[in-house]
Amino acid sequence: MAEAKITIVKPKVYFRADANTKIGYGHITRCLALAYMLRDYFHCIFLVQAPSNDLKQLIESDFSVIALPASADLLEEAQITVKEFLNEGDIIVIDHYGIKTDYQRILKQGKSALVCIDDLHEFHFVADAVINHAGNTSPDDYSVEPYTQLLLGTHYALLRPPFIEAAQKTRSIQSIKTVFVCFGGSDQFNLSKKVTEACLKLPNFKKIHVVLGTAYPFYEDFTNFVAQNDTISLHQNLNAEQMVRLMEQCDLAIVPSSNISYEICAVGLLLITGYYVGNQKNIYQYLTKNKLAFGADNFENIEEDISHYVSQEYRSQDYLKNQRRYFNGRIKKNFLNAFLSFIIKIRQATLEDMQLYFEWTNDEAVRANSFNSAPITWESHQQWFKKKCEDKNCYFFVFEYGQIPIGQVRIQINDQEKGLINYSIDKKFRGLGLGKILIRDATQKIQDLRGKIVLVAKVKPENISSNKIFSSLGFTQSSEEDTYVYTLALSQ
Repeated sequence: MAEAKITIVKPKVYFRADANTKIGYGHITRCLALAYMLRDYFHCIFLVQAPSNDLKQLIESDFSVIALPASADLLEEAQITVKEFLNEGDIIVIDHYGIKTDYQRILKQGKSALVCIDDLHEFHFVADAVINHAGNTSPDDYSVEPYTQLLLGTHYALLRPPFIEAAQKTRSIQSIKTVFVCFGGSDQFNLSKKVTEACLKLPNFKKIHVVLGTAYPFYEDFTNFVAQNDTISLHQNLNAEQMVRLMEQCDLAIVPSSNISYEICAVGLLLITGYYVGNQKNIYQYLTKNKLAFGADNFENIEEDISHYVSQEYRSQDYLKNQRRYFNGRIKKNFLNAFLSFIIKIRQATLEDMQLYFEWTNDEAVRANSFNSAPITWESHQQWFKKKCEDKNCYFFVFEYGQIPIGQVRIQINDQEKGLINYSIDKKFRGLGLGKILIRDATQKIQDLRGKIVLVAKVKPENISSNKIFSSLGFTQSSEEDTYVYTLALSQ
């Protein structure tokens, strides 16, 4: 992934979210996780109403913040946002319970793409995409437009990069001696103290690590409580890397069914979880139903629950295996694929693209996947490219990210109105799942231009990624000697 970093002016992604002691930091945390996954390819900017100094400092360590004036008139804010910030090619991400359909409609009047992060599905969405990483969410839960993409489930878990990296490791827990406790940025019900007190009553635990948020309102009382017991270690203002390192020192985590429960699953700890607000119930049901976590309901009987589950530590390995099944290192790729699809543009190639195509066609991986794997000379390429550009039955489609070419699809149509597909992706953009986007969009484009034809793709059996792409796009597979042949009939 590192070699694919872009040095050009990146497209902008705006994040509209708020945080304070009343609503907590969950919306900002989710947006930050997404911003970290996108920042190699996008310039990420946060739009926040009246952010506190602590909040600004949190975001500005890696991203830009634009402070919006405090206002209850969100529809007026939407008009201002379209007028002052959003341009064609931008994307805006909304994570805010107060922003509903009317606000979205105003944003859609502009030329930017709209993405909503949601876990309530209580109103109609006109967004281009909706993200809900709760594992038991169904498309039937949502009222959306026909064009709206639904990015649902743990394949779209909003995890920060260190947690995605941790998800690629395998952990083993032999005994439960160290506990991790965290209840988010504000913890207005002071569950941190309640759970810690319950842990202290059990002799199993040698160390209890408690992480408090910057908006925690009972800090002085808790520090006095901690001073009375050496078993407790208090932590605050930890970044993602520090959180991962701390979690990796622990055997058991007790956290709510919010974003942090997914972070625990990514690292791999025995997990006891519950809920204290309604939007946590979906994740709670998913984690407990799929045996990723033990359930503590609303934490009312947490002491009994801890005692009960710790006595079943022999089950921990099964739970860790389940966590790894649902949380893995492919999450970033899934998000990049979705967001890049909003801004990738298609155009037809010209003679000015001759050098570009020459570099692409002689790429080592392209030659290896070609049926004729010999290198192409510049002289032969010049003749071939000029001839193809003049051929009315040959369509060269170039795909661009900003002004950077990222790949191509060529469709050569014969006398039987069959179009043979050839495609390649620039090496800096491979591994992001973009091949499916290129073939999908080229298919739509050639249908617009030529109407009723049959597309044909010939693929080597060992070219696993291409075989998956054509199968997933509805092409019918057959065999021809040592080649897979994919066909798709297009209508008018």
